[in-house]
Amino acid sequence: MLENNGIVYEIFQEKDLDNTIACIVDFFPTSETLCKALGITKDEYYPLAEMICRKAVKDGLSHIAKDSSTGEVTGFSISEDFNPESNEETNLIFERVVKFHPILGLLAQLEHQYMSIQSIEPCPTLHYLMVGVKESYRNQNIAKNMMLENQNLAKTRGFEKVIGEFTGIISQHNAFKLGFKEVIAIYYRDYEYQGSQIFSHIDSPPKCILMEKIL
Repeated sequence: MLENNGIVYEIFQEKDLDNTIACIVDFFPTSETLCKALGITKDEYYPLAEMICRKAVKDGLSHIAKDSSTGEVTGFSISEDFNPESNEETNLIFERVVKFHPILGLLAQLEHQYMSIQSIEPCPTLHYLMVGVKESYRNQNIAKNMMLENQNLAKTRGFEKVIGEFTGIISQHNAFKLGFKEVIAIYYRDYEYQGSQIFSHIDSPPKCILMEKIL
């Protein structure tokens, strides 16, 4: 556990499940690029957040940030082991909510391309599913600190690299600052879902990037 400037960073546990779900639901529909583009509401996002958080608690690979004075969950870094079994479970979670299918299709394309360029025996890899910070707590390096704590945990668990699909201009900027490198990208104007260029109106940033960092 790390405490810095009144913020505590710790592994995501069952005791913080409800507050973390609430934090994610508060963040993603209003701040994440693809959710905003599809007009996903907080009520629509809640079932997905709950399923992902329950899996994250079970996996023990995620971090949250909390206000040390109030105990409020202010940020989250939800991660998983990047392997066929964990990917399948996560994809099934997304598939249960129809409105998320265009996002799932985009991420699946990136991951398929990524897997196709990996070696025959890929090394243990941590996968960032979602990272976010409440609006009132931004510009305090909370996302950076969470991700670094998460990467330290990954090293102790035997992971050799970490990847993530970064959809927004801020998340991409932060990832580059933390030493991530672009591996695969899909331009929003080029992506098609059921014959429609559903994200073509997104121009900042112009693309969704799968990034990688060696630990």
